[in-house]
Amino acid sequence: VPYGTNIGNALLISMDSFSDKPNEKVLILLTDGEEQLAVKSQAAEAAKLLLEKKNIYLYMIGIGNPNTPTRIPKKDMYGTIVGYEKDQDDKIIETLPNPSFLKEMAEITGGSYTHDATGEELRKIFRSAVESHRKIVGIRTKNVFIDTSRHFLAAAALFLVLGLCI
Repeated sequence: VPYGTNIGNALLISMDSFSDKPNEKVLILLTDGEEQLAVKSQAAEAAKLLLEKKNIYLYMIGIGNPNTPTRIPKKDMYGTIVGYEKDQDDKIIETLPNPSFLKEMAEITGGSYTHDATGEELRKIFRSAVESHRKIVGIRTKNVFIDTSRHFLAAAALFLVLGLCI
């Protein structure tokens, strides 16, 4: 059984949620980046499709320590950790992030890669990703002329009447 994330499949599925309009779009993916070896080339192809077919820029945010394997917690229906995921040989599965793979995927689409972002850093990344692709599509101006001459004529007539009365 292959372990790891099928990032290529995730990218292909996410493409369907975007419109076919030619405007730029942003996809932000948080993952450890431990890609299934069998489908690594599929991920690269999917990233290329994101940009070519849908004009989607991929921003990857890596999570986890790339130097230390991490156990994958197994939780019950209440969210309590009851152990760790195990393989078919009953050995605990450990995940090891792959920053170079994530950086490569982001660069294919013109996006970027950041590792281990905190909550505040995530907000900055989200804001930056959106702002860097926000463009003014067009500007429409409208000149509105308001005829104010009747106000001046009324004031002039009032002063004329007052002048005649005095």
